[in-house]
Amino acid sequence: MEKSRRHHYLPQCFSEQFADENGKLTVYDKDKDCYFPGTPMNLFVEIDRNSLRDENGIVDDKIERMYSKIDGKFATTLHRVVETGNLSVEDLRLILFLAYSTKWRVPQYDNAFAEAKKLLTVSDLGLRVRSEGKQLAVDLEVAFNSEEKQEMKRLLLALQPFRHTQEYQKIFKNSFLLSSPIPSFIGDCPFNEYPVNTNQLFEDFVFPISKHLTLIHTTRVAKEDLTKALERGDYDSFIGAFSRARDCSILFTSERFVACADRLYLKDIVDIYKTTKARISSPDLIQCAVFEVLHNYGTYLHL
Repeated sequence: MEKSRRHHYLPQCFSEQFADENGKLTVYDKDKDCYFPGTPMNLFVEIDRNSLRDENGIVDDKIERMYSKIDGKFATTLHRVVETGNLSVEDLRLILFLAYSTKWRVPQYDNAFAEAKKLLTVSDLGLRVRSEGKQLAVDLEVAFNSEEKQEMKRLLLALQPFRHTQEYQKIFKNSFLLSSPIPSFIGDCPFNEYPVNTNQLFEDFVFPISKHLTLIHTTRVAKEDLTKALERGDYDSFIGAFSRARDCSILFTSERFVACADRLYLKDIVDIYKTTKARISSPDLIQCAVFEVLHNYGTYLHL
């Protein structure tokens, strides 16, 4: 079997949800400060990113083939959710997994992953051997003796929210979709976690799943209250502020590439981002801005 070489660190089926009706995107390169046309096929890809050595020292693309199968499940669910705008229980579970797996899959988190895989064994991450209902004292880390197997820890890290029953229930209960007519950016690091130091194991996050739908997890806002407020308040004011803050935060968290279906809107937000970054003392505030809008929604809804 011929080995693959072009490996998408953001699933192509995910990037496709942000393209225009012709399947095109305009891309902004932060390093070169320039714009160019792109397609989901050619974005967020690295040569041989998931070509890794097995225990025999042979370079193989097993990890990429594994991601391909998982991405196939993501594709079906994303298409259904984007088409209907609704989330079933199973859809939400898979979309949450897409969010957390995206966090650990992108190059932006490579350094954090390198540290995590040194510190955490596969047993620490929940992989254990059981027999007749009893956990066996087996050191599985010994079996994870290649860079290929160690790479599996990215998926185990993404599964951590699902291991802790109470935390998972909290995440599930406090996650919802927010629709916006303003086309969202997709960046090379699209999972934006609230960067505050608290005792919460899993923080609030904002994660666009298509150009018009954003998955939100927050324990600081009751989604039922927000839904009712959106019905009676100044929706346009809130959604405009939320969308601009969301896309500026994506520009901030992204390492290099950001893309959007609307070229003019992309340029406008890039200009706002540059101006804002130049005048504030702490650029990290840009990352927090979307959470500040969300947590203080009443101000923007003029309630």
